[in-house]
Amino acid sequence: MRLRTVLGVAAGAAVVASAGDLLLLWVAAATLPALALATPPWWALPAGLFAGVLAIPFYGFGYAALASALPVSDRWSTTLVRVAGFVGGALGSAIHGITGTALAAELGTPGAEIAPLALVGRWGATLVPLWILATASVLVASLLWARSAWRGHAGVPRWTALANPALGTVVLACAGATTPLLQTLLLPAAPNLAHAAFFATVALTMRR
Repeated sequence: MRLRTVLGVAAGAAVVASAGDLLLLWVAAATLPALALATPPWWALPAGLFAGVLAIPFYGFGYAALASALPVSDRWSTTLVRVAGFVGGALGSAIHGITGTALAAELGTPGAEIAPLALVGRWGATLVPLWILATASVLVASLLWARSAWRGHAGVPRWTALANPALGTVVLACAGATTPLLQTLLLPAAPNLAHAAFFATVALTMRR
């Protein structure tokens, strides 16, 4: 299968995962009176849960496609990008599933007000270690690939290195910290949105 096709599939998976994030975040944020959001439909929680769990593992195939475009001589980077990508995808799927399950559990409490970031804090014993491992995996894959791209060794224009998901997540997170609504909806969804933009950009600019 052509690399662009695989990257396109990974980009589509990231869009689906981002939609799953936003559905879960809508369900949580709708419990906060200050935001005055409409009540989500009954299917928002299960759809959001399964969208992310099933889509995020496809990131691994996207990273594998990126790795296959790196120079054969740089075996360490090729191997680490591929392995870190699959590990990050698996951990991301687990994080999404646990978060959705935790949200479902807390919704069972009458009158519950569920701030998404506070939810992560309450379930931190499970989620925080997974977040640390997933962040480390994405950093390894992103920065190694970005280094090769900046040197002109990744089959894409040099500027594409700046589209890497580690940097993209930081940019989106900073934007998401500006208002209470964005803190609730954009900030937690930043990693998946950054991957959607990243895979799409590389798919459109890859020379082969």
